[in-house]
Amino acid sequence: YRRYGGLTQVTLRWLYRWRVRRWVGRRPQLPAAALEIGCGQGWMLQALRERGWWVAGTERTTGSAKAAVVNGLPIFVGGLEALQPIPRFDVIILFHVLEHLADPRDTLRDCAALLKAGGRLILSVPNFHSWQARLFGSHWFHLDVPRHLYHFESRSLGRTLRRAGFEIVDMSFVSFEHDLYGWIQSFLNILGFEQNLMTKLLMGQVSGRSSAGVVAVMAGVSAVFVVPSLLLSLCSWLTRSGAIMEVGAVKTET
Repeated sequence: YRRYGGLTQVTLRWLYRWRVRRWVGRRPQLPAAALEIGCGQGWMLQALRERGWWVAGTERTTGSAKAAVVNGLPIFVGGLEALQPIPRFDVIILFHVLEHLADPRDTLRDCAALLKAGGRLILSVPNFHSWQARLFGSHWFHLDVPRHLYHFESRSLGRTLRRAGFEIVDMSFVSFEHDLYGWIQSFLNILGFEQNLMTKLLMGQVSGRSSAGVVAVMAGVSAVFVVPSLLLSLCSWLTRSGAIMEVGAVKTET
């Protein structure tokens, strides 16, 4: 998992809290329960808990769950098969998780079994028909091979959700952090810099091959691309071709 620090972490936490506020509103909704699959450091769950929600998260390994546990969040390790298929959650969140799973369809069916009638699924995945994906191909930052096992576009994601027992109620192609950054990192990739080097720097995982000179040149090139990347992001949002799809879906009655 990516572990960010410093200003990057502060920015991401603010954006995650803003996203939760947009999902559930400013006022507490009691009683309400939320599950986040692949919760990472638990920033979204923290924001929900502050609004009076009961929350829980999952992680793949004990090591990856430690960050959320440190924040005092209830986390269990393993797949959803560890939970009895009893409808108990009002909201289930899969934020940049579905593309990592070996069988996303089974996970979505499990989510449907765990949601109350009319419960809401919120998920976010890269958009394989985005401008970024079509322009950069194998250099696209959000392709993220081999960590991403599947990629979706709007129609394939819609079919997958319907077959799992969901109906899409809203779909957004706007992501403030992923679009702008995705353009810049993808430009750097296609120009020949080490793949995703800027991301590795932000995570403190600097390659031994990356000299101070290379980093300085990359920083200068990145600055040049900020304005074009912002304009491209805005245009891609207007044409529903942003790099990320964020979907709200409700459990259909069976």
